[in-house]
Amino acid sequence: MKAEEFLQGIAKLNKTPFKEGLLKEVGSWLIGDSAVIVETSELDLDTDGGNDPNIKWDKTHQSATSLKWPKGSNVDSNATRFVVIPIGWGERHGIKLGDVGLACIKGCATVYGVIVADKGPTTKIGEASIALHRAFGHETVVNGRIRDVGMDGPFHMLLFKGTSNGHCRNNDDSQTLAMNKWFDLIA
Repeated sequence: MKAEEFLQGIAKLNKTPFKEGLLKEVGSWLIGDSAVIVETSELDLDTDGGNDPNIKWDKTHQSATSLKWPKGSNVDSNATRFVVIPIGWGERHGIKLGDVGLACIKGCATVYGVIVADKGPTTKIGEASIALHRAFGHETVVNGRIRDVGMDGPFHMLLFKGTSNGHCRNNDDSQTLAMNKWFDLIA
């Protein structure tokens, strides 16, 4: 789906604003009982998950992610398009690890399916995996090193409540489920 179409669709939805006052948050809205929209001023990088020995990881890298694959392995930031939510935030708004959504950023023409795969600081929102940055045309692994530079926003994510199965999904499955939920929402 084109980002312009997505943003026009979001603008038409019946939204209830809420404001957490989180770092980088521009606005947050509930869409009934089914979804949450968040807009941030920029998109930071989350490198957690995976341990590719060919990459010199940044100092904040952790091999563990909050969400796991069905057999217990961690989600790999370099391979899976995921977003991070603040600890406690999801519980307040009905978003769980494993829920899927759609995301876009200024300057990128395409909307991508994402999964909530990690939790971060309680005061900050707007982090995403290496794979999502790459999908947006922002390569963060250069010559085997992490280039920990965020992207200017606005960044939009629409997360669908009740879509978690408790485990990670591959990018194609997250995209398909999120698009189906999108079409249900705008129908």
